[in-house]
Amino acid sequence: MTALRADRNTLKTVEWALGEIIDNMWSHAESPTGGFMQATAYRTSNRVEFVVADAGIGISASMKEHNHALALQKAISEGVTRDKTENAGNGLFGSYRITTLSGGEFEIHSQNGFLYYRDEIKLGQSRIPYDGTSVRCSTGLDNPMLLHEALRFEGKPHDPAHDYIERKFENEAGELIFNMKEHAVRSFSSRQGGKRVRRILENLLSERHAITLDFIGVGVVSSSFADEVFGRLFVEMGPRAFMTRIEMRNVNPTVEGLIDRAIVQRTKLSNGDG
Repeated sequence: MTALRADRNTLKTVEWALGEIIDNMWSHAESPTGGFMQATAYRTSNRVEFVVADAGIGISASMKEHNHALALQKAISEGVTRDKTENAGNGLFGSYRITTLSGGEFEIHSQNGFLYYRDEIKLGQSRIPYDGTSVRCSTGLDNPMLLHEALRFEGKPHDPAHDYIERKFENEAGELIFNMKEHAVRSFSSRQGGKRVRRILENLLSERHAITLDFIGVGVVSSSFADEVFGRLFVEMGPRAFMTRIEMRNVNPTVEGLIDRAIVQRTKLSNGDG
């Protein structure tokens, strides 16, 4: 299966857009039923798409603009912000720029207004209102300069303070620490869970040379999990890279034995030895 191709800064850009639009929903929509979010990865075209929808008051009411279509046009314009010092309120503008500069699609429906971008903007009013707001962003991942080109406010570059990797895995010294109990506890019993954990580790290792796996609090893992994660990683990376790039801490003898056994069996299998 073909994997998505994107560097960390590009993913950071997409994460920023998603966070800003979700924040808009919580802060301004006044939706009595909360909201909905769906994200999809398209590996063939190397793009990601997310949709955020709510059942709130709509963008026109939030902006106090009677013309619903005009409200959407204003919402994606620079400077329509409640706090210029923090670029707060520039979420839709920044997300629109991310989409356009990545060769993607951008779409908003709110009350009777709709806005659609693919190569050019289409703006109009619908006879059938959408009670709330939905935003769809389809973003290409091939532009490594997307963060620096898209997130510019008043001509100045904006670099988000942190991203998901930094929040979840990096310590104060900048080392990658993967806490097995925190991030993989529901996966220890199955091969499918192991596959998910292995993909996360592969993604993290694509950005950094080394990672530490902390097994504190982990009493046992299944043989299938150990094979899917450690057996396959050992074969794919090779013994030298596996030993130098992956450090394991706080591994009890039971788990260590299962991992060693999985590596031996997977190595024999890859070599055709039974």
